[in-house]
Amino acid sequence: MKTHKHLWDEFISAENFEIAADHALRGKKSKISAKNFMRRRPRKLARLRESLQNGTYTTGRYRIFTVYEPKKRNVFMLPLYPDHIVHHALMNILAPIWQKLFIKDSYACIPGRGLHTASHRCMQMLRRNKYVLQCDIRNILSQYQS
Repeated sequence: MKTHKHLWDEFISAENFEIAADHALRGKKSKISAKNFMRRRPRKLARLRESLQNGTYTTGRYRIFTVYEPKKRNVFMLPLYPDHIVHHALMNILAPIWQKLFIKDSYACIPGRGLHTASHRCMQMLRRNKYVLQCDIRNILSQYQS
């Protein structure tokens, strides 16, 4: 496995946090939290980077709400600032590394791949193969761990 160096320097860079903020704000610019962030964006990003560098960063408070589709479940949501921005800053650095480790038939949450590509690949495999095995690997592994 390849070793990656200087990831912290890439992560903590001002450029990375500018890109992360743009990604986190995508589709949310009309929300009040986004407008509040945009008013003081440079100062807030600098403060966020500083708190990460000196180890004082903590996640914000979760907002909990219930969703009923397709079934009832509680959703725990962190605020846009600082948590979504930190998430995007991490993913800017780690996603390219992780995606190289995935098999070519991984499609979920990977840019350039998605439902249509996965569907075409599935149809390709079904036409080529006579048999299909459907199983839940997690349940199979849990039987052997006890």
